[in-house]
Amino acid sequence: RSVLRPRMHFTYDVCGFDLSPFAWLPPMTESVAKAHVQLIGTSALGIAVGCCTRLSALTFALSYTVFVLCERTMFNNHYSLLAFLIALTGADQMFSVSRAWAAPHDAHAPTTAAWQRSLLRLQVCVVYVYAGLAKMNEDWLWHSEPMATKLKDEAAVHTPLLAEILVL
Repeated sequence: RSVLRPRMHFTYDVCGFDLSPFAWLPPMTESVAKAHVQLIGTSALGIAVGCCTRLSALTFALSYTVFVLCERTMFNNHYSLLAFLIALTGADQMFSVSRAWAAPHDAHAPTTAAWQRSLLRLQVCVVYVYAGLAKMNEDWLWHSEPMATKLKDEAAVHTPLLAEILVL
């Protein structure tokens, strides 16, 4: 809904040229958009269970990046960065379905290198520290904006009774 029928659309304009991935392609139909979101979900599930983790992470990173670039207000690019890091590191060592299939009785299963775990932790920490610092302003601390407005708008669309409660 956010990509196909946004209430307001913000593109990546540079010198009058739209850099959004679908600006030079035909508009995405609803069935293509649903298939795209299903690809994102399937690849995320592959990462979660450890099935073809590197391929799943690369597929997620690329498809989610395209999804995020369709609309400038969708600013969750850190998921793409984390997925690229998972694809580059050996994050599918212990407890992954792929390893269980490859060596079901291996007592000495390989583990991820310490520097790789540290790299993934650093990526998550950078996102949360920056997000916390960015929210240290009057709008976030005293007025709960922009979340208060977003919650009211979403509730009005999906749960009108809840919207009346949130207005109070």
